Amino acid sequence: MSKTLPNTKSAEQDVAHALSRVLQAALPMALCVLLALWLLGSVFTARGAGTAEGFGTFDYAAFGAVPVSEDGRVKPLDTLARNTLLQLSGKQSLVEEMLLPGEGDEGRPAIVWLAEVFAQRPEARQRAVFRIDDPDVLGLMGLTVEDGKYFSMDQIAPHLKAIEDQAQLALDLPDDERTRFQEHVIGLRSSVGLLFELQVGLRPHVLPPTAEGEDWVPLANPGTGTLAELNPAAMDRETAVSWAELVSAYRADDPGAFNSRVKAHRRLVDGEVPDKAGKASFEQRFNAYRPFVKSIVLYLLAGLMGLLGLLFRPMLSPGWARSVWRSGVGVLVLALVVHTAALVVRMWLQGRPPVTNLYSSAVFIGWAVVVFAVVMEVISRLGIASLAASIVGVATLFIAHNLAKDGDTMGVMQAVLDSNFWLGTHVITVTLGYAATFFAGFLALLYILLGMATPVLDKKSARLLSGMVYAVVCFALLFSFVGTVLGGIWADQSWGRFWGWDPKENGAIMIVLMNAIILHARWGHLVRDRGLMCMAVLGNIITAWSWFGTNLLEVGLHSYGFTEGAMTKLLVFAAANLVVIGIALAVPTRMWWSFRPKPRPTGEPRSPKPHPAG
Repeated sequence: MSKTLPNTKSAEQDVAHALSRVLQAALPMALCVLLALWLLGSVFTARGAGTAEGFGTFDYAAFGAVPVSEDGRVKPLDTLARNTLLQLSGKQSLVEEMLLPGEGDEGRPAIVWLAEVFAQRPEARQRAVFRIDDPDVLGLMGLTVEDGKYFSMDQIAPHLKAIEDQAQLALDLPDDERTRFQEHVIGLRSSVGLLFELQVGLRPHVLPPTAEGEDWVPLANPGTGTLAELNPAAMDRETAVSWAELVSAYRADDPGAFNSRVKAHRRLVDGEVPDKAGKASFEQRFNAYRPFVKSIVLYLLAGLMGLLGLLFRPMLSPGWARSVWRSGVGVLVLALVVHTAALVVRMWLQGRPPVTNLYSSAVFIGWAVVVFAVVMEVISRLGIASLAASIVGVATLFIAHNLAKDGDTMGVMQAVLDSNFWLGTHVITVTLGYAATFFAGFLALLYILLGMATPVLDKKSARLLSGMVYAVVCFALLFSFVGTVLGGIWADQSWGRFWGWDPKENGAIMIVLMNAIILHARWGHLVRDRGLMCMAVLGNIITAWSWFGTNLLEVGLHSYGFTEGAMTKLLVFAAANLVVIGIALAVPTRMWWSFRPKPRPTGEPRSPKPHPAG
């Protein structure tokens, strides 16, 4: 009687397959758990920039949580320090170029510099916190670009008279007649004036109101602009005495006295305005957590995983392809959670809907695109929507970071725009239209780039992606149209006219018309998939112009601010999109890598049907 030997090779294969399935299931979960632990751990360690450890024994964290009022908003000193240093230098902390001999090369938080400014310590004048890029402004001070980009007050002070004279000449000219040099010299004069106001006590307003209906007040007399004459409104205030004591302790380099005076001052302020003090302390922790930086990291990781999953999908088994897709989407969802939490916190701190200025519009557009992408990924499971969302998420948060250089990102609203109802209806609706148009455009960009340069778009994927772009354009048309109509109603209430051909209004209607043209071209069979994608990419240019370009004109009732260098970046963005459109139209789809005809067996007739991409 013969015995059957076990099939060892088959058993090993079964074990390998089982292990592979376990790893496929574990990868997304393990990655998301590790990242979630990192995010949660950062919450508990975010006490505020500049704790006592590492920067001597001064408790900069407690000092940074002290609430003050500046530009109409109560905020912690930590926020004031970050925003002010960002305005002067483009940095939110003291980088290597700003450190003094003997301090090493480790960066320091902005609150260290602000404490030095308040105490008028010599380090404040020696730190190179003024960024000067214009060679002509440097030449005015006898410097060249070889001397660097960052300069101290001690370096600038001997040339203040020349700077003031040139700035005054420039201010006497109309805005559109000023040269680059004149704009930069005005900016330098403004930066020097900002530092002066901090030093003499004109800003921020450090003394809280003592009775209902009162305002915060500065230490210095606004009429004289010097601490030599105390503000009459600060007379006999206990908080004025405690503030002067903590500044004196820092000037005397006495950490023990400084720390105790900070605690005493905070107790007094907390007693006067407990609600404002609580929000200021929370805002300091929010700053230290840096949620948008963490979102950028997660978006980059999600985008990388999405790109690798797409490029290597033909070489992966179905199980591993699903695992990589789930990992990328899981990271994207984590980024969305952090992004959402940051938006909610900003709304609570500001007491406003999420979009109030250009900075918040960039943050919100990125958030909305990621929401759209998660919905699309649940439907399509292609990985392309998450890749597009990662790109837009990173880009919009970088744009927001650059816009933060203009000052407080949660500043008070212009009086005519001070309406939470319209900010929550018109502004949110029309911004969702912007976001959807961008999302459709970036999906279309990926359709063209992946279709031309990779083999990953088969017929099924191409049809799904085309359907996604079509659906998003429909959404974009609805919300951009409704948002524009709501804006007209708001304009009628505010300015007495529904429509005035303001540049921002013209930009809004251009988005509506662009989306309508895309849909009519599709419905009328004037374009197929390739034409649809090219038109959606063109929507990127139209939306970017309406979002930013109209502000660069510096005219009209909707001009919310000017960002230097934005025009060049806008033109580069438009040119890049036009190049993609031109290549897509110039190269027939049968020559795109993904759409090349497959080799036919000998004797099989050629299919008469063209590829649906057209």
